[in-house]
Amino acid sequence: MESDERARLIEYLLKQEFRGHGLSKWLLTHPSPGVPTSDVAQRRQAENGVEAEIASRRMALEALPTSELRQRYQDEHMRELEAELDDARKEIKQLKQENARLRVMESTGATEKPLATRARRTLLCIIGVLAKSQQFDVSEPYKAGVVLEKALDELGVKVGHRSIGDYLNEVPEAMDSRRT
Repeated sequence: MESDERARLIEYLLKQEFRGHGLSKWLLTHPSPGVPTSDVAQRRQAENGVEAEIASRRMALEALPTSELRQRYQDEHMRELEAELDDARKEIKQLKQENARLRVMESTGATEKPLATRARRTLLCIIGVLAKSQQFDVSEPYKAGVVLEKALDELGVKVGHRSIGDYLNEVPEAMDSRRT
């Protein structure tokens, strides 16, 4: 049983040590001096170099007493867990920031609810009565929109004549819906 455990610990330590290495960068970037080497040959040499590095590290780990091998395993496993914990903390921080952003968006959106149909019609009726009392013709809403845009502009309020015309266009229908 102890040999199975040793083999498992050694495999874990080797995987951790060579994780993400693929081919040895040093061997790929430092070919033998003075010897022209093709890319394929250089890659094969790097593969052999990585295999040699792994074999060398395996022999060194196999030579360790079981207690030291366990200690190295525990140390490496602890580093791996700490890295996962750091990643989780970063993710939690990002999620908290996103949560705060969404809460701000939600609170702003909650104050800007669209008017209910009844409230909208009531306001359109009020506009219609005010226009009629001032002898303001809303039968041509977009022409009236141009006039109201200028009046609003003089008060420092910016509303486009097309928007005004769109609302004024709804006034007759709203007033008809409220007639008894």
